[in-house]
Amino acid sequence: IMVPGSLAIIAKAYPKKERGRAIGIWAAASALTTALGPVLGGVVLSAFGDGMWRVIFAVNLPLGLVSIYLLLAKVPADAPT
Repeated sequence: IMVPGSLAIIAKAYPKKERGRAIGIWAAASALTTALGPVLGGVVLSAFGDGMWRVIFAVNLPLGLVSIYLLLAKVPADAPT
């Protein structure tokens, strides 16, 4: 749900001249996190034991809260049509 929404925010928030660069950075960050997520998860599980896998899911809560804050604080509302 967040991926198409984040791309829509980028398309709306950046002027046309800067949009290509912003989408490129977004795509690179998406690819990097997709590649590194399983690797880092495996490293954490190997280093701290199998019981750690439940804690890995807890990282989503603070990231989600930061995302909501940034959305409300930094993304301007659309003008009514």
